[in-house]
Amino acid sequence: MSITNPFFQNNNLNNNNLEQKSQKLPPKINNQNLPPSKDQIHNKKNQQYQGPPHIPNNSIKKSENNYYNNALSKENNSKINSEYDTKIKPYNCSYNFISTISSVFPQNYQTFSQLEIPMSISINPMSTPSIEIPFINYGENNIPRCLNKPCQAYMNPFVKFFENGDKWICNICGNINKTEEIYYSNLDQNGIRLDINEKPELHTGSYEFYANKSYWKKNKDPTEALFIFIFETSTWAVDSGFFPACLEGVKDVINNESFYNGNKVKISFITYNSGIDFYSFNNKSSQPHMLTINEDPVFLPTNLNNLIFTLDKDKEKILQIMDLLQSTFNSNNQNMPNSHCKDSVLILEAVKAGYLLGKKLGGKIIVFSSSNMINSIPKMVEGIENGMTKEQIAYSPHDKKKLGNMGINLTNEFISVDIFASADTQISTYTLNQLCQYSNGHLYFYKKFKIDLHYKNIFNQIHRVLTRPICWEGVNKTRYSSGYKISGFSTPLLIASNDHFIFPVGDSDQNYLFNISPPEEKPKEESDKKESNINYMNDYGLEDKDKYLYIQSALLYSYGDGTRRIRVHNLCLPLSNDINDIYNGINSEMVATYYLKETINKIYKTKNIANSIISTDTQFKHFVDKVMASQNKISKELPPNLDYLPLYMLGMFKHRIFYKEEIEKNYDIDISNYIRIFLQKLSSQEIMQFLVPSIYSLHDIYTDKNIGTYNSETGDFIMPNLISSIKSSMENNGLYLIDNGYMLIIYIRKNLDSNIFQSLFGVESFNFLTQIINENSVFDENESNEFKDRIKNILDYIRGMKSIFQNLVFVFEEEGGERIINEALIEDNLCKWFPMDYSTFYKKYINGKNTFGY
Repeated sequence: MSITNPFFQNNNLNNNNLEQKSQKLPPKINNQNLPPSKDQIHNKKNQQYQGPPHIPNNSIKKSENNYYNNALSKENNSKINSEYDTKIKPYNCSYNFISTISSVFPQNYQTFSQLEIPMSISINPMSTPSIEIPFINYGENNIPRCLNKPCQAYMNPFVKFFENGDKWICNICGNINKTEEIYYSNLDQNGIRLDINEKPELHTGSYEFYANKSYWKKNKDPTEALFIFIFETSTWAVDSGFFPACLEGVKDVINNESFYNGNKVKISFITYNSGIDFYSFNNKSSQPHMLTINEDPVFLPTNLNNLIFTLDKDKEKILQIMDLLQSTFNSNNQNMPNSHCKDSVLILEAVKAGYLLGKKLGGKIIVFSSSNMINSIPKMVEGIENGMTKEQIAYSPHDKKKLGNMGINLTNEFISVDIFASADTQISTYTLNQLCQYSNGHLYFYKKFKIDLHYKNIFNQIHRVLTRPICWEGVNKTRYSSGYKISGFSTPLLIASNDHFIFPVGDSDQNYLFNISPPEEKPKEESDKKESNINYMNDYGLEDKDKYLYIQSALLYSYGDGTRRIRVHNLCLPLSNDINDIYNGINSEMVATYYLKETINKIYKTKNIANSIISTDTQFKHFVDKVMASQNKISKELPPNLDYLPLYMLGMFKHRIFYKEEIEKNYDIDISNYIRIFLQKLSSQEIMQFLVPSIYSLHDIYTDKNIGTYNSETGDFIMPNLISSIKSSMENNGLYLIDNGYMLIIYIRKNLDSNIFQSLFGVESFNFLTQIINENSVFDENESNEFKDRIKNILDYIRGMKSIFQNLVFVFEEEGGERIINEALIEDNLCKWFPMDYSTFYKKYINGKNTFGY
């Protein structure tokens, strides 16, 4: 019988397999909304510490997480609720764009200093919205905004017009502005503009303005979408299948013209092995030419116009170049150029070549590297010094800021770098990521790439990278009322000033977490100005700034079609002096996200995992103690909105990236650092899957015909029931799907019903299996049935909600692979570096018992 678990296999690629896969492309992921929150998946009930409040609901809404519309419905917030619900809440932007650690913020610094938790905000200006964002075009006229130069906030639903519309008060700074004649409208008897329904910026929280030439830097035309694809073509890249798989993914998007900006994109190609290859057309030839540079420094071998092609006009030429790449760099081609080059060390020179192509244009460089010799590059190892500990080497970039400086130089030209990397050996993903981090790009890592295991993954990941919402040459400014200001960052990003973030190229998969705080003491002139305006605010119905915090995120960017836009998101939150109001509005997912990202930052700052975890452990304990002490009750307990926080924190402490002995136990540091890197930019919703894996009862499909389908009346997708992350909740004859954030696992219990086994694998039991079990073999279209089709629907639905494409693996009970099952069962006491079950954890942190911990 064949070994049936591909997770532990080393499957080799042969050329025939590759040709078959090239003819039959894997399916693309669907562009679904962001994943639902835990509040949507579970019905919460007050329970004791023996277990978290798991009461699954198998109907998952497609609608967005409307956290702010629900978080203030508690009785103890009724005082805030009456004003907020009617005047403010309907105009807030989606939680997908701006999310906060609490739906109520501290009114002053004294209250803030008592909280033991930072006031964190996460922004994702390019998030995929559930509804279309209105586009507003005022042509060459001024975009309506506050005339106070330090503020200049854009018109939004929270401003107040008065004196029959002649004036309006800015909700951010309190400045009184005269309404421009072109923007004037009369008010009704309630003080509402008569044209409010015609002005999206006055009745919706998110919208986009057309940015005229007054917003153009030095009269530079807005950049058009430019993708520079750089492929390593060493023999290892070709023979492993990495190069042809990546090329296939790019070619599919080009063939279908499915870029985010449609066919209004520019494309260029570079390959590298022992030299740098450019690809061109000229007026004298109908065939593409490969122009090789073997000199240092790299230079452009021909006119720029011969190297960059526009998809809508030059699609045939682009496809000809890709055909040339496929035929030239092929294992069957005995004359493959530079075939003596097994591994290339020219990745940085190739990026410099991409820089020359994108200079003064801006764009996205996407590098496909599979070199095992990357650590032979001097810039990758110059930071390693004698006397460094193993941890210092593991958690330090080795480049002495040279890759980071390259990233900054790219950013200055509005160029960003994404890297798809694969290697059999250690390549220091943390060092390589400096190039991505400083140019606001992404790193995707495939350890020991194998075509059978990774082809579908990398194909779909490339598709997402090229089709997700993208902004070009973006600068984001975030404004706050009430004297709030940014006090720290938990996500790496380039900052022009404290409230300006630079996005040379940004996208919908990037979330940025930072902390804000109220001023310790207001300057006298600001207090005087506030007093001068307070009567206007009260007289004309705009509540003073001490009652609400207004947040406005404004992203100036090029759309990619030759126009510039300003995407604006607005959010208003109540302010309170009562810390219980703030604690009762806290979002547990955001708290866990803050602790996770801050702990990762501590690891890279201190080079010590154990101390970083102990520091977070102490912070969390102080926070819980403060929450409990704030309650005016004899019996202390966490408020209902924090029910899941202990579970999230337990999952965080048990995650592999916080294994204090990962170096001594030879855990793969490249993979651990890679996971840390992409967790720093994930949304709180997606992060939860990494902390608390979801475990679904797939065997329920056999008895419930609705699971794995959409409800025709509501449009909701019906998922299998969720179970608790503890082994005792699993039935001995069950079939389970585990989503741990970066992998999907189908777990087959030993006594699985023979009918279910037959439906999934075509035989009655494990003993009759003769085929290799992987996703392609199990879900072969030629052997489809309703049971498998509905499982495929579930897989597609889950994958469609993620920014990272997840491989599917099969684990048979007692046949190997139990380790990854045990890692998902975080409520059990199975973690060797954090030996604590949920009950013990709850007693330690919530009830203050002295129990064994980290």
